[in-house]
This record gives sequence, structure tokens and C-alpha cells, in this order.
Amino acid sequence: MAIRSAIRRLLPTPLLRLVRRLRHGRHHELKVFTAGLLPLPVYRELTAVVAAAPRGRDIIEVGGAAGTATISMAWGLDPVPGGGGRIVVVEKCEGGTRTPYGGWEENRARFERFVRDYGVADRVILYPHYLTLENGAEVRSLVERRPLAGLLCDADGWVHRDLFLFGELLAADSFVVIDDYHPHFSPKHEVTFAVVNRLIEEGVFVPRKLVDETSFGAIGRPMTRELHDECEGIARNVCRRLGVVFDIRGMSPAEPPPAG
Repeated sequence: MAIRSAIRRLLPTPLLRLVRRLRHGRHHELKVFTAGLLPLPVYRELTAVVAAAPRGRDIIEVGGAAGTATISMAWGLDPVPGGGGRIVVVEKCEGGTRTPYGGWEENRARFERFVRDYGVADRVILYPHYLTLENGAEVRSLVERRPLAGLLCDADGWVHRDLFLFGELLAADSFVVIDDYHPHFSPKHEVTFAVVNRLIEEGVFVPRKLVDETSFGAIGRPMTRELHDECEGIARNVCRRLGVVFDIRGMSPAEPPPAG
């Protein structure tokens, strides 16, 4: 163990990355060096899903973190220069799991460094803000090729917001990927699970494959404002029961109601 640690310290970073890539594969190396938060099979599946999706279309990713999923999807895009297809990434760059790496400026620089180091920066458009119903139109304006090849939802559990804002850009052959689909791993999982189950009931989201806690599927019928508002209530009720709130800071304890 001491010898391995010494080798890791002595090897230049590019050479260490090459060694790990040859030994474990490029997705493992990517996850290690970008501190990716998803299980390794999910990153591999993202590359495969994008590779099988219609060519020449854009993708929207909500919740890019450090760019591990972004890079994995970019590996599945058409490699031919000018082949089209970009990933529009909505990433707030602060709060939650990003806090250990600094604030907005540090996390934005970290994301941009990783996509540049892995050679996919020309395929990625970063929208470095927290997603709301009010700024969703700004994200849609960044999409050049419609319909979308797909949509990845991996932010704060507000999947109904994401599908309400971008569902109209999806086609029957577009993919939809939703992370954190589990009944109790964390508050975000519980919010996602409750909302997604309602969307499945209504036929808005059609699940096809589950990889760990990430559901891969497609859009069914359009998302209405009425269903969005119903799901908003579901999400807030789960948060109220758990005593948490989700906002630009990530997850935080809800403030207790005033006495009296």
C-alpha cells in the first residue's frame, strides 16, 4: 500500500491518468479525477444512451456538478467535426456538494477545467445559474438543434420543473434520465421518488431501465401546468415532512415556524 501511494505521488498527473485509464477504463479514470458522485455503471450507461440517440441534436443537463456526467455524455456524441449536438448544462456552481470546492467562481472554474481537460469543451454550453421557472426561457434559447436528443435531470429533485420547462423540446425518440430515484436514501431521493412516481402514473415519464438509482426512459405525454403545480405540492409536502428545504444553497434544515 505504501509503495502504491508513493507511486501515485511521484507520477505526473497525465501519466497517472493514463495508467488508471488502461487499468480500469476511461469512465473509472474520469470518475476518480473529477470526483464523480454517480456510480460507475451510470456513467457508462450515459455514454451508451447518447451514442444510441438521434445524431445532430442538443442535450439539456440539469445539475452538472463537476461535469462527470457531462463528459460521459459528450463521449457518446457524434465524433465527426461539425457533426452537431451540444450539451447545454444548467449548473448553479454553489451550495450542497459543491461547498467543499469553494463558491460560485471556484466551482464554475472547476467545471470548465474538467470539460476542457477531457477535450469536450467545444460541445458544452454552461448556464451557471440555479434553474427556476423564470429563467428557463434563457436555457431554452441556448438550444440550437431541436428536438432534443435527451434530457438529464440530476439537480434538486424538482423533476416536474425540468420536464415542464423542457418537455416540449423532447420527441418520442428522445431519452430522459432521472437520477436519485429511490424511496429513502436521502431527502432528495424521497422528493424525486414521490414526484417521478406521479409523473409515471400520468404517463409523462416512461421508465425503461434502472441503473442503481438512476432511471433511464422517455417522455410520454406533455407536462401540463396543472400537473406541475400538483407535483410542486407533492415535493413541498415531502420536504415539510422531512424538515428540509432545497434552494440555491442545496439542502438545508427548514426554519421552525414562529412561536405562538
